[in-house]
Formats: sequence, structure tokens, C-alpha cells
Amino acid sequence: MGYDIRKVAVLGAGVMGQGIAAHLANAGIPSVLFDILPRDGGDRRKIAKDGILNAQKSKPAVFYKADDARLVTPPTTTTTRACSASVTSSSRSSSRT
Repeated sequence: MGYDIRKVAVLGAGVMGQGIAAHLANAGIPSVLFDILPRDGGDRRKIAKDGILNAQKSKPAVFYKADDARLVTPPTTTTTRACSASVTSSSRSSSRT
């Protein structure tokens, strides 16, 4: 019995999250790299974008091929809204118990 993994969400764009996303990319699995919102309220995807750039500059390299980095992406606005709505609704339902 096998699984067909189409895309993975990696929570946290720090060193560990970057490494996990890179390993997935090396295996040909696309991932979306999430992180917290910046304190200044700027670009919601800034920390995730910076994490991807840092992974690309990492020494030793975390990507087998530089082109594999294209498989790691920051969340889109649609993805961010969907996840926020999901967290909000699950928080509300768990607080009722």
C-alpha cells in the first residue's frame, strides 16, 4: 500500500523548516513553507520567502540540484486565508468543549 503525496505544508521557515522543505524538494515533493506574520504588519509571506532564500544560500547546500528550490514556495494569499479560516473555526469548536 503506497501513498500519493502531492504537496506538503511545512510549518516554520527557520533552519529546521528550511531543511525539511529542501529534503522534500530533493525527493520531488512540492511544499509550501509557512511562518508567523512579521511584527511590522508588512508582507505576510516575507519570513517564508526569506527562509527559502536562506535555504538556497546554505553552505553546505541543502538542495541536491539548485533547480529543486522551485518546489518550495511561500503560501499564496488564498492558501493563507484558507488556513486562517481553518484555524479560527477549529479554535472556536475546541473552545466549546
